[in-house]
Amino acid sequence: MELSVAKELRQIRESLRYTMREFAGKLGVAETRYHNWEYGKSTPKSDILARARAIANGDDLTYPTIPAAELKIQVPYIGQVAASTPVDWTDPFEAQEFEYVPTEMGDAKGRFSARVVGLSMVPLLIPGDLVVFQSTNIPKLGVVVLHRSNENQVTVKELKHDGERFILSSVNSSFPDVPAEGLVIGHLVGIVREQGSRVTTEYDSQGIRP
Repeated sequence: MELSVAKELRQIRESLRYTMREFAGKLGVAETRYHNWEYGKSTPKSDILARARAIANGDDLTYPTIPAAELKIQVPYIGQVAASTPVDWTDPFEAQEFEYVPTEMGDAKGRFSARVVGLSMVPLLIPGDLVVFQSTNIPKLGVVVLHRSNENQVTVKELKHDGERFILSSVNSSFPDVPAEGLVIGHLVGIVREQGSRVTTEYDSQGIRP
């Protein structure tokens, strides 16, 4: 009986006594992506299994390890989102543009990206930051969310509750809190900041808090 891809990957990894992280590095992919393959949550391209078999046979010179920082994945890009004055809403899953983000930021369903404008979330978010959201309509207190108003405009704020209602709060104290009248569209899971040749990232799959 032919082995499933997931089972064969596991058998090869265990025969080599690699951890998931070590074997993912050998295959040139992020650990989270490899984990999904081994547990059958997604299926790799055919060349991945061929690469794994080659490594098992001791022929891994053709497949150099790729540093995790260099791995990228494509996610929908909706343009600019405002940390100050709201901007017009763009449905991420109808977007015609894409951005490449670190693999762990894009390796889940419902992820999309945008660029920050405005100063109300400084220093957490500064103009030009590439931000990644997890699509959700469930309010999550204390995390940074993408909020869509009843007028179909979006803004990035921390979601709070004042005891009576949800409010949108800025990190920059120069900007007042405003009522959260509308819908939460997603919560912030990733930040990519480029300053000259320096690139810094922050990632939390549960939602980034200020």
